[in-house]
Amino acid sequence: MKLLFVIPTYTQGGTNRSLQFLLSTLKNSNFEIYILCLKDGGIYQTLFANYNIIKKSSLVYFFWNSTSFIAKIIRFIDRMIHYNISQIVMSKFIKSIEKEYQFDKVIAYEEGIATYITGFFNNSKKLAWVHCDYQYYKKKNNYIEKKTYNKIEYIICVSKYTSLSFIKHFPQFKNKVNFAYNILDTNYINKLSELAIKETNIFNEDEFNILSIGRFDPIKQFSKIPQIVNTIIKNGKSQKFKWYIIGSGKKDILTNLLSEIEKYNLKDIVILLGAKENPYPYIKKSNLLVSTSYSEACPYVINEAKVLHIPVLSTNYKSATELITEDNGIITTINDMPFILYNLINNINNQYTKLNNRTKLYTFNTAQYLNKVINILEK
Repeated sequence: MKLLFVIPTYTQGGTNRSLQFLLSTLKNSNFEIYILCLKDGGIYQTLFANYNIIKKSSLVYFFWNSTSFIAKIIRFIDRMIHYNISQIVMSKFIKSIEKEYQFDKVIAYEEGIATYITGFFNNSKKLAWVHCDYQYYKKKNNYIEKKTYNKIEYIICVSKYTSLSFIKHFPQFKNKVNFAYNILDTNYINKLSELAIKETNIFNEDEFNILSIGRFDPIKQFSKIPQIVNTIIKNGKSQKFKWYIIGSGKKDILTNLLSEIEKYNLKDIVILLGAKENPYPYIKKSNLLVSTSYSEACPYVINEAKVLHIPVLSTNYKSATELITEDNGIITTINDMPFILYNLINNINNQYTKLNNRTKLYTFNTAQYLNKVINILEK
């Protein structure tokens, strides 16, 4: 069976990591894998190079990749006229692809532009993966979204809650919707976690090491971390601890976070490590993985931490209960997080020891998750 996965970019992030692990687990299957990516550049351009990459036409490359003033003006006009220009460009390009290839299924592996492009295929079954919570993911042009999903035969969301959120937003597509959790390549994660960390004097064993990972985006609430740390310190004498943050993204979010760190004088406690191609050694050296988000569809990093037997503390977004149980983590509110953290850092009543011991028993059932995805792809 010939499958084409459509993605918007090769940049680092949970969605491309999810695709990387899915394709890795499918390598011994009967699927012939192709990838169409709209924009070049990013670490996954190298990581996906071993698959069949669909070459973009020069016009499509110019339309989506050029940073020239003319290209920016054309894209601006396109938005103003309901994407009529891009529809003409993509329609011709997709027709040329369908002449050369006969795909059994075309899969938009991210909501938004990838799904929009997938809608142009006429000779293949079309699937759309949804990696977001539609309660917070609002598109300005809802008409375009409805028109696009109307062309899709099957919609897969990455958690049960995410599927309910999507159906609430698009009730007319209820019968098309299912959910399947993200696949993890546990062997790959464990292997990469053994590699050395380049930085020195971080994740010291005499300190309690907290780690958060994600893009710099308002939804992650990283700017609240300095205030949480300040509350922990004010709560009383505490064991030494550090809070590391891995990620990159919006400059205004980074600026705000740095301002908060400076405001509370925490530059030696809240430490930004930047984006990491391989976050697993950092996760493995942590005592606790913390998610401060107010919304997540199915946060990849939580299951990655569990695979490496690192306990998780998370805010109470709707999908958290699908991923975190008392055997591997704690779910709380952002306001109560400083007090939970104080107890864990200082191991009050052996709370951290008990949680850590329970987490070490966790096993990720790759086969169960993969079988559901394969059934969807073969349907």
